[in-house]
Amino acid sequence: MSGELEVLFDADCGFCQRSVAVLKKLDRGGRLTFTALQTPGAPGRFGIGLDQAYEQLWALDRSGRRAGGAHAVASAADAALGTRVLGRALRVRPLGRVAERAYRWVAGHRYMLPGSTAACAVQPR
Repeated sequence: MSGELEVLFDADCGFCQRSVAVLKKLDRGGRLTFTALQTPGAPGRFGIGLDQAYEQLWALDRSGRRAGGAHAVASAADAALGTRVLGRALRVRPLGRVAERAYRWVAGHRYMLPGSTAACAVQPR
């Protein structure tokens, strides 16, 4: 990992690709590294299985802590922007729950969102 945070994403999903492109634009400090879940051994480096990798975005920091879903998005955005605001905000119970529900909705409907491709509707393997 060359940055502060490694992000595991689905390279076959257009919505995921667009989301990564946004994070790359925000990451002017080079704090993020992006790895496609299709890279051999990548899910294992994150300590997850392939089914888990397809379920949600994952982030892994240098200390080995991983986050999934809304927490991974917050971690990635914070790293890209050089802040800790979003991660701290998600620790507030109601906000964290709302963010995770919103993430689950987006993940479940990503095939209907801008930038989606047929691969966005992929079912866990």
